[in-house]
Amino acid sequence: MALTIEDGSGVADANSYVDAADARTYAAARGVVLSVTDSVVETQLILAMDYLEALDYIGAQVNNTQVLSWPRKNIIIDPDTPFPTNEIPPNLIAAECQLVVEQFNGINLQPTFNTSGGA
Repeated sequence: MALTIEDGSGVADANSYVDAADARTYAAARGVVLSVTDSVVETQLILAMDYLEALDYIGAQVNNTQVLSWPRKNIIIDPDTPFPTNEIPPNLIAAECQLVVEQFNGINLQPTFNTSGGA
């Protein structure tokens, strides 16, 4: 499955905030070597997004055509600074990458999701 990366512009069909290469770079900086097969890492990124999209975020989506929760508007990061409406928080990108690392380490992000095809 191909990834469509949300870049902060409200990409209508986005399914990730990060690509497989950047996820591998994040993991490698932490001593983890992810699969060399793009489709494996891409599937893990999509499962990570499913997890992140189940969370509640403050503010509101910038437009009603975007699929993912970010970018968002009405976000204040300190008393005087609004978070830009055309950016994805670096910590959110890191969270998606960390969720891929967790899957690599055997953590099932959707424990009730059955990949065997049975009930």
